[in-house]
Amino acid sequence: MGTNVISFGAGAPTVPPPNLTFDALAAFDVAKASGYGSSRGEVGLREALCGWYATEFGRLTNPGQHLVTNGAKQAIMIALLALCDAGERIAIQNPYWPSYLDLAELTGLGVELLPYSFETPDVRAWIDRVSDETRVIVYSSPSNPTGSTLSQDDVTLLASWAQETNRWIIADEIYQFQYYRHDGPAPSVLHLPAESFEHVLHICSASKTFALMGHRIGWITAHPSVINRCASIASNIAGNVNTPGQSLVARALSISRAELSDRTAQLKQQRDVLCAALAESIPWLRWNAPDGGLFVWCELVADVGDRWTGDTIAQSLLADEHVAVVPGSVFGHQNALRLSFTEPPSQIVEGIERIRRWGEARL
Repeated sequence: MGTNVISFGAGAPTVPPPNLTFDALAAFDVAKASGYGSSRGEVGLREALCGWYATEFGRLTNPGQHLVTNGAKQAIMIALLALCDAGERIAIQNPYWPSYLDLAELTGLGVELLPYSFETPDVRAWIDRVSDETRVIVYSSPSNPTGSTLSQDDVTLLASWAQETNRWIIADEIYQFQYYRHDGPAPSVLHLPAESFEHVLHICSASKTFALMGHRIGWITAHPSVINRCASIASNIAGNVNTPGQSLVARALSISRAELSDRTAQLKQQRDVLCAALAESIPWLRWNAPDGGLFVWCELVADVGDRWTGDTIAQSLLADEHVAVVPGSVFGHQNALRLSFTEPPSQIVEGIERIRRWGEARL
């Protein structure tokens, strides 16, 4: 028998896909839809996105404002290629999702780190830090890894700054429905008035909201002129995104508000279980309950951070207690850990008990 490893590493929800998606692939007409698809995405999915955003955000869009991509990572890469010339710079929030660095390198761009924030970032400090050479600010909200979420005032300020300075905002909002402060999506660029949206690109995907990770369906929502630029790049990168997956996501976008709320409530319960267990058992980690996302960002308290790093703790936890965590170095910080709350409550409680036991023996 293999070792029973409890993982706090996964960035994928264990809530299953929506019930109404179960028969979508079986109903897909392979005979009629196996030719080349549209490089912009199938019109059925783009129309479904229009309906989804009108219902959930009160945002009126047309199919020409959406570009379907092979997941959110490709969406960000296409956006960077469309907005920047090689050698220019982008600014990313800190701590950061590591793919932002990789995508910048692939597209020949420099990276400027915005001020580190353990809690909700100060976007005025972001604006003050950005150099004249920086073309784009890229951020995730709710954040991976911290779960912090920008307020609507923060989003409005960033959009205004971008428009006034002829810069751009790429808002990675894939966790927008893993938001725990109220029922409904997190504050979003989709709540901006149309006149404030011209220098903003919204990035999303079906992976987190609908647990459809393997189908690799993402999208960009932006002003039609920006989508035209992105579409010319997308057509040369992949031709088109897989059409059965697009059909599946179009079906998922008709999920009821009640089912969507139930999915979020389950994740909130798991977040609360993790936070309660950390508060009771792990005094050597400093953390905040996240507003959204799937993770708790934990900093090592000072005396532990003087002797250990996130990397050495992660290695030792796996070897000694068979617990997997993600070290903060992945996100740019040595003295931190990221813990996900995607596993069932019983697994979360058992995993924290193992971490407690490790701490008592090692610290």
